[in-house]
Amino acid sequence: MKPVRLVLSLFLAFASLFAFFVYAPNKALAIGQWTVTGSMNSVHGQDEPVVLLQNGKALIEGGSVSGGNDTNEAELYDPSTGQWTVTGSLGTARDSFSTPTVLNGGTVLVGSGSLGNPGVTTTSEIYNPSTGLWSYTGNTNVVHTHAPAVKLSDGRVLVISGIKSNTFTDSTTASEIFDPSTGQWTQTGNVNTPIFENAGNGGDAVLLNNGLVLKVGAAVQQSSAVAELYDPSTGQWTQTGSLLVSRYTAQLIKLTDGRVLMIGGIPSGAATSECEIYDPSTGQWTQTGSLNYARFGMGVVLLPDGRVLIAGGNNGLGQANSIPPQSEIYDPSTGIWTVDASVNEAHNIASMVMLSNGKVLLADGTDGTAELYTPTTNNPPVVGTVTVTPNPVQINTAVTASATFTDPDAGETYTATANWGDGINTATTCSVTAPSGSTPGSASCPLSSGYSAANVYPVTITVSDGSLTGTSPTAYASVYNPTQSSLFTAGERFSNPSTASPNTSGNVTFGLSYKYQGTMPSGVRSFSMDFNAANLHFNASTVNSLVVSGSMATLTGTGTLTGSSQIDNFFVTGVNGGGIRIQITDPSNNNNVVYDTQPGDPITATPTTSVSGQVIVH
Repeated sequence: MKPVRLVLSLFLAFASLFAFFVYAPNKALAIGQWTVTGSMNSVHGQDEPVVLLQNGKALIEGGSVSGGNDTNEAELYDPSTGQWTVTGSLGTARDSFSTPTVLNGGTVLVGSGSLGNPGVTTTSEIYNPSTGLWSYTGNTNVVHTHAPAVKLSDGRVLVISGIKSNTFTDSTTASEIFDPSTGQWTQTGNVNTPIFENAGNGGDAVLLNNGLVLKVGAAVQQSSAVAELYDPSTGQWTQTGSLLVSRYTAQLIKLTDGRVLMIGGIPSGAATSECEIYDPSTGQWTQTGSLNYARFGMGVVLLPDGRVLIAGGNNGLGQANSIPPQSEIYDPSTGIWTVDASVNEAHNIASMVMLSNGKVLLADGTDGTAELYTPTTNNPPVVGTVTVTPNPVQINTAVTASATFTDPDAGETYTATANWGDGINTATTCSVTAPSGSTPGSASCPLSSGYSAANVYPVTITVSDGSLTGTSPTAYASVYNPTQSSLFTAGERFSNPSTASPNTSGNVTFGLSYKYQGTMPSGVRSFSMDFNAANLHFNASTVNSLVVSGSMATLTGTGTLTGSSQIDNFFVTGVNGGGIRIQITDPSNNNNVVYDTQPGDPITATPTTSVSGQVIVH
């Protein structure tokens, strides 16, 4: 075991004993759960990461154990049993080798590494999951301990920089590429700034969607703001935008949109909580939300929903509370880290993989323990139908929109806003009652000033649980002005549009004539419609509202189809001297359309069906 690692290990062993007494686990904010799973058969040291195989099992191998010795033992974790079993041993006991990399055929490559105190090796080995055996492949040209490895788009593997010996003072700028088709390593362009990958999990480098490789970091105990890009087509490294905060031993992870999140690391002495985002399209870094607990050496995974989970790691302060038990989750849509469930014991340097069963495996080679994280999917609120009261409503009269909502996620805090569709009151605040058991939540949204002009306005309510939102179906507020001398009369016939529902060919005859008398419209001729080809004959029995706005009128009410006692809803819109629209819906069947000349269009859409008659609005 190397001297630097021995000092760090002693500190971390002390810190692990006390971490849980100093940090108060925040279970109230947890949206996932950590459970202890099977322990490894032996320890593997703090720098050996776990890797997910194509068969769904996880592999850990080698590592530095007690007395400065390395182990050649390898183990497999089986998610179906929750147990670790010993598999074939490495040919050479080693630690601090290049990041284990799953090749395209499913085998696993490890390259170079340390032999303990004081040896190093250039040998490389490949693990075959089908046989459970390791075999030697080509040697690296130089020694690379503490070096990240990245699989390129073409399946070759790039190993970057690292340390040439166990002295921790002789960094190398050399990079090499392993070609699985030949089993050989060839040197490629040197990095401009050498890096020391202390956590062992390859977090200092990542493959971008454009095929380039991004790397950050610096030599041992030297922070740097330099970021570099490797181009496989040229074999050269070039500098890209500088980090906002110099650091080393940070963690990079590619987000679902192709940007890269950099997490924590060490600027100088202690870890930082600051995080940054790299945008490959601009080559620049921007600041994003900070961790709640500064740390380095943590495990990192991308969850299926695009959020990022971290756990373990330490803050480098050398104190009893240096290892936070709380995991954290980053939401790219908000740029915010939230405290999540606490692990069951401290993990000073953690390695994590996303299993095929949707759980996350955390492996701690230092003491051979492992835990499973079960994410809890955060569901958006589901908002029901909006009720507008009163409706119809006079201008300048207070009105309220209300709706119920459901959410299977318990214990969340909700807010709600209403969009009244007038272009002014687009996000008014609502009072909210959270769901309780089988009782849905509710949102009540007052508009005390009412509407200033007559029209038909679309109304929606949006409910948020703090991270996800749900929006109601659109309801409509019919706003009238009783002081206006309003008239809506139309009639004769039109040819059923080919885009109508139903689209049966034939003529439709109709008629209506309504005007205001006092505060409500009255019918000189009640609305009726006859569509013989589709056997649809409708007669209005009640009028709910007549709204005239400019040259457009909207009439709403209820009625029945001939031969049926079912009460259906209708609305008719018309433009003075222009087109007509008729819609009939069944309220007993989710307002399914019985007839509509413009299916899919909102109520407020301009009517487009020409009539051989007249449409008068004033």
